[in-house]
Amino acid sequence: MSVRVTPEVATIEVGEAQRFRAVATYSDNSTRNVTAEATWASSDNDVATVYSGLATGVAEGTTGITATLGGKTSNEATLSVTAPVVVSVEVAPQSGTIGVGDTMQFTATATYSDGSTADVTAEATWASSYNYVATVDAGLATGVAEGSTEIRATFDAVTSDAVTLNVTTAAVVSIEVTLESDTIGEGDTVQFTATATYSDGTTVDITGQATWSSSDPDVVTIDAEGLATGEGAGTAEITATLDGITSDPVTLTVTGGGAALQWWAILAIVVGSLALALLLFMIMMLWRRRGLQPEEAK
Repeated sequence: MSVRVTPEVATIEVGEAQRFRAVATYSDNSTRNVTAEATWASSDNDVATVYSGLATGVAEGTTGITATLGGKTSNEATLSVTAPVVVSVEVAPQSGTIGVGDTMQFTATATYSDGSTADVTAEATWASSYNYVATVDAGLATGVAEGSTEIRATFDAVTSDAVTLNVTTAAVVSIEVTLESDTIGEGDTVQFTATATYSDGTTVDITGQATWSSSDPDVVTIDAEGLATGEGAGTAEITATLDGITSDPVTLTVTGGGAALQWWAILAIVVGSLALALLLFMIMMLWRRRGLQPEEAK
């Protein structure tokens, strides 16, 4: 009897699995799948482990996979385990505005083929499309002159999409926060907008750059893009901050019933009012007809 393992050569990434198959050949040339009953072994368990023919990558390297049955050991299949590869790099924030001489920190996050992510800000190679507008080193951009430039990060030969950095000679002097509606229901959302006014009189939408804050997260939470969500009945004050300047607070009220309940309540009031008006009209018409009967009899 002999035992043969297939495939003879395979490559996987760390954390991935590879299925091997063991087939026994007997003296009469008959064959049988013995994957489940064979004893499997990896020559280097630090690289990959194997159980019932299923090998799992542990660390980068190469190991041999064998199967033994009835004292007969198979050929040694070669399993190479490689590190996960970078599939994308994302730079945050997506845009920014700074003054000449000011700085802004960007971060780079790599996503790997196994779905894992890692902060590669320090390891990435950074580039500014116009160094005379802004330079960037290890993600830290410095404004050089008024204008606009694109910032990118490259890691393991994968380059991020460009993000825009605006450099202005003016500084933020005030921030105004506006919203679509100052009352929402629990579970509902409302979009806030932050507009910065600079010392040169220009205004810039900084909704995605500002740091948003809620005075009571149990009532209202707000994300980095200014989208607020009603969490519980009550009121909360929302502010936006950029470059050390904070807006005046804007009050958002959250009702306990939700927006749908408010509309049904309004509808019920309207219908009730119409019904009452119709009833009063019918009573007045009845009284009027009764008042005219004596005149009609004459």
